[in-house]
Amino acid sequence: IGALLDDPDILARPFGRLDSASRLIVTHGAGYLTPSEVYLIDANLFPDAPGVTPRLEALFRAARTRAAVIWFTASAGQLRAAEPDRCLMLEAGRLVPVDGIDAAEDLFLPRRRRRGAAMAEGGAAALRA
Repeated sequence: IGALLDDPDILARPFGRLDSASRLIVTHGAGYLTPSEVYLIDANLFPDAPGVTPRLEALFRAARTRAAVIWFTASAGQLRAAEPDRCLMLEAGRLVPVDGIDAAEDLFLPRRRRRGAAMAEGGAAALRA
């Protein structure tokens, strides 16, 4: 875990005094040290701190050598960075297999544009009201 942090001495500090990026690395690192057959990762919780995501992705790639890693993501970019063995999409409450990252992007990107347009229209309607 110390190797993933900018400053390994952070591990000597109380958890509540760590910055958000360090908390995330320590939390996921501790989870990796706990033997498990499955790790669940919510990529949406990653902070926008420079360099955090690549370090965590390296940790999860290492975890995949001994367990299943299920990476929840809301963007095609995060999906590609995770280098998944297989892709699934949530459709009406069911997980549906998708034929690779390119197919997932093809499905994801049009939906995101539609949702963005709907949100923009909703915001414009609220401003008019």
